[in-house]
Amino acid sequence: MNEHPDSIDPPSAPSPTLSNAANPTPEASHQRLRTPRNIVAAATAWLPAAVMFVSWLLWREKLPSQVPSHWTGFGGPDRFTDAFVFWVGLFGVAVIGAMGSTLLLFLPSVRTRQRRFAFFILGFLAGLVTGMWLTSAGLSLTSESIEDARLGFGLIAVLCAGAYGFVPYLIADRPVLSFTDELESEEIEPLDIPEHRIVAWSTTFAAPIFGWAAAFSLALGVLVNWPLITGDQGLADWFPIALNATIFVLLVGLARLRVTVDWRGLRVTSALFGVPFKRIKPSRIVSVESAELKASDWGGWGYRFGSDRSAIFLRAGEGLVVRLTSGCLFAVTMKDSATAAALLATVRDQAKAHQLPSTS
Repeated sequence: MNEHPDSIDPPSAPSPTLSNAANPTPEASHQRLRTPRNIVAAATAWLPAAVMFVSWLLWREKLPSQVPSHWTGFGGPDRFTDAFVFWVGLFGVAVIGAMGSTLLLFLPSVRTRQRRFAFFILGFLAGLVTGMWLTSAGLSLTSESIEDARLGFGLIAVLCAGAYGFVPYLIADRPVLSFTDELESEEIEPLDIPEHRIVAWSTTFAAPIFGWAAAFSLALGVLVNWPLITGDQGLADWFPIALNATIFVLLVGLARLRVTVDWRGLRVTSALFGVPFKRIKPSRIVSVESAELKASDWGGWGYRFGSDRSAIFLRAGEGLVVRLTSGCLFAVTMKDSATAAALLATVRDQAKAHQLPSTS
């Protein structure tokens, strides 16, 4: 932990924990499955398969006997497959995604949050294979020969087609969570700090999983893009290199974070780049608590966000939980969260009393 000169001692009281405030639970264990939103979400999962079926009916007489099935980066094809076999394989994946989405309407054991995620995964796969088929078949039809076809920015179209998974995900029912204001123990009391003193506290911690992910993405990017790096690149050839570099930088930025509490409120920034991930002014804070947090209660690991809560969940164990004036919750996992909570409560009270400025 790195503390500023005007540091504070940790509160002597045991760290309180949240009950339902920090660990939300579904309102009902068995929610309605075949709601209008879920039915529409499942119906949209059939659209990619329908597009592939119609495209085959329209193009089957025009397509060559073989179509490209594998590409050298953004360049030309290096593998060809019988057009019908290629279509059947991809069409089968799209149909499986659609059937799986429909099956979700009849599985009461699947929770709402899990159902939405399943809708996304199945929609992603269906959209991805549809993009692969349309790109390969379309280039076969528009090129002088299948050997002359060039993928180019068609790869971007394929990746964008995978984003179709967000369509059923956003349409499907959202989990209805209930929060209570009752705590298992007393809320952390603000510290007794003189008016003329401005105290700042910060801690820096690492998230090894993102460090390893960054190293893996760098190694994989170099391995996959080595022919492009060492050869003559066109403008389109730089896209995968830039994409890998962007992913690497994002992962490195999350590998080490700094949490700061001072008169400006709460800030969570990248310790390496100084990029802010979250800022909360004192005037927006209703309450502050320290609690044992579970990734499953906050949507998983990483930077999670939703309509009623968000979290930066990089480690298991205790964390800081802030309830905002909007009714939303924000949580960040960290050590010594009780100290941060006590100081943040003090800053909130002093801001309300106009003893400290509350602007960032």
